[in-house]
Parts: sequence; C-alpha cells; structure tokens
Amino acid sequence: YKLSYVKSVLGVLKVVFAAAVSLQQLVHNPIKDVTFGTFSKAKIRPKGARLRHVSVVDLLSSWAATYQHSPLDVAFAVMMLAHGARISETRLATWKNIHFSAGEWFIPATDTKSKRDHLLPLTPQVVAFLTRYRASQKARGYDGAYLFPSATRSGKPLARSQCFAIFARL
Repeated sequence: YKLSYVKSVLGVLKVVFAAAVSLQQLVHNPIKDVTFGTFSKAKIRPKGARLRHVSVVDLLSSWAATYQHSPLDVAFAVMMLAHGARISETRLATWKNIHFSAGEWFIPATDTKSKRDHLLPLTPQVVAFLTRYRASQKARGYDGAYLFPSATRSGKPLARSQCFAIFARL
C-alpha cells in the first residue's frame, strides 16, 4: 500500500479507538500515543494536480458552452475553482453572504470544516459572473436564499450527492 493510504488508515484507527474509550467500550486506548512517524520516517509526497493551469482556458471555454443549459452546474464549479472552497462551503452559500460592492464572499463558521468564519475576495470577473448568474436565476423564477438551491427539496441547498453529480456531468 502507498504510505499516504497507510497514514489515513492509522488516522481512522485512532478515531475509532478514541471513540471506543469515550463510549466506555475500552478502558485504555492502546494506540493513543502512536504516530505515523513510529512506523516510517519517509516523506509522503503530495499527489500531482489533476487540473493544470494551462488547461483552465480550455475548461472555461467548455463551461461557457455548458452554461446556456446548465447555469447552476457551471456556477457551482466556477465558485469552487475560483476560491478553492470545499463542496459543503460552496453548496451552503447564500446570496446574503455575497457582497458585490465590497467584492467579498463571507462563509460563516457554521458552514466551514474548521468552524471559523472565512472572508474570500471576489474578483471583478467573479462579481460579473455572479451578477449574470443571479439574473438567470431570477429569470427562471428563483429568488431564494441559496446560490445553489435543490431542485427536489424546496428552500434547501443542493445535497452533497447532487454536488458530486455536477462534477460527473462536467
């Protein structure tokens, strides 16, 4: 197995053992002080990027054509790509937290993995894109809270599974 996989399995085991102790299923956590460095001093090299900067122009060109019939799909992917945001942070984005004039996207702590507020800058290009996207939503009759509303659950954001499906389509 690759070292990165072994390290992730160790992390899962540590969580499981800690949970067993907290649920009083175990008296003592035998791997509490075990670290990956106990087994290997080798450096784990990061994976190479699947999307290289030279491919972005072609990708955006493809998405421009897709936008005509799937604006939500493209907008979701653009927001993730432009900001490096996580799927959950992006799917939970609300229009009240997008500030066009200030050029900011506020992500509240409740919507982040780290449970800390994030304030991300919006470039003029992203502001223009989001303005167009919002207008297309209103033209289709949507004036709700979420940037990425669920088509099946009224008043709710996209489900995680719907977000993964977007990337499968794109």
